[in-house]
Amino acid sequence: MTPKLLYLHCALVAFVMFSCNKSGTTDNNTSIIDSLEISSKYIQPVDSIQFLQSYNLSCSYPCGDSIAIMGYNYRTHALDIFSDSTLLNKIQLEHHGENGILGRPTAIMPITRDSIWIYDQVAFYLIDSQGKLLYKFKEDRSVFLNANYAKQTAVMGWYDNDCLLYPVDVNGRYFVEYYSLKQKKIVKEVELDGAVCNRNGKNSYGYMTYPNVSFANNKIIYNYPYESNIQTIELSTGEKQEYKAESKFTDNTINPYNGSINSVEMLEYAWNNVHFFDVAYIPQVELYVRFILDGIDVKKHKDRDSVVDARKLYVSFMDKDFNVVGEFPLKEKRYSNFHGWCVFPRGIIVYVDNLLGEAQDNLVFDILAPVLH
Repeated sequence: MTPKLLYLHCALVAFVMFSCNKSGTTDNNTSIIDSLEISSKYIQPVDSIQFLQSYNLSCSYPCGDSIAIMGYNYRTHALDIFSDSTLLNKIQLEHHGENGILGRPTAIMPITRDSIWIYDQVAFYLIDSQGKLLYKFKEDRSVFLNANYAKQTAVMGWYDNDCLLYPVDVNGRYFVEYYSLKQKKIVKEVELDGAVCNRNGKNSYGYMTYPNVSFANNKIIYNYPYESNIQTIELSTGEKQEYKAESKFTDNTINPYNGSINSVEMLEYAWNNVHFFDVAYIPQVELYVRFILDGIDVKKHKDRDSVVDARKLYVSFMDKDFNVVGEFPLKEKRYSNFHGWCVFPRGIIVYVDNLLGEAQDNLVFDILAPVLH
């Protein structure tokens, strides 16, 4: 696919992703959400496909007139594509050769059905629905695209039907890069501010160093895992805003880490404290959504293999101004707390996969849909 055709092919998706601030939209986001509609979906097994029980790297995927789910399968090095009932397709990735994706992906972003960006800590790849490489480039600076329950979550964005957006670390300062596919170079970068509770960056929070980063409604949206505050930057103007977005169930900031540089101590610190995940957007209901994983007393919970599964998970919905309009505790010992969710039409899916819960033979997920009044 030529770059010119790709730009045209991506226009509709770019419009949907970054043109949602229109007047005359429904006033859903002024309502208070007082309940969730939860429906369970069971994916029928396929003999030739080795499903995962949950996909910590997954996203919505345009599939004809409907939306499917795309998840990276680390066991098979493939992108599994499924609806709310069955497998639809699989894109087998190659490890080597002209179409090779060398490492394990840490970020995926479909632009259209036939244009998918992947980052694997080695390079950025643009592939088609057959796994064929369309374009590739490397970033010399430290990219922090990830989906990690103990560290942070950052995703890619697509802007102005041309620019791939992604975050980098430059000597402890964080930027979002604008990489132009037309010009094949970085054409702009925007610096992200520090956390509200750690503006000068002097405090340590263990593994929680980087901000969560996402993109929606023509905005860079970012927040640090150790505080509830959300910050935004308008992609077109550079205007910055801050929002408290506090939880009523958990602490809204945590104390800095004062231990040694020891992986065990730092992991226990992460387990003990609340973790605010990245912010996603559900365009069909015009709401933002964020998961919050509460801390747990690791001295009381001795089993390290299940300590993450024992933590309480909450989901918070916010309006266009990031006011919390609904926050709910989710059923304990049911869901994957390892970033096991993604946006789906009118709601968000959460994978049913927990060591302390009922064992699942198949891929199962719940769709959480806010009931608007």
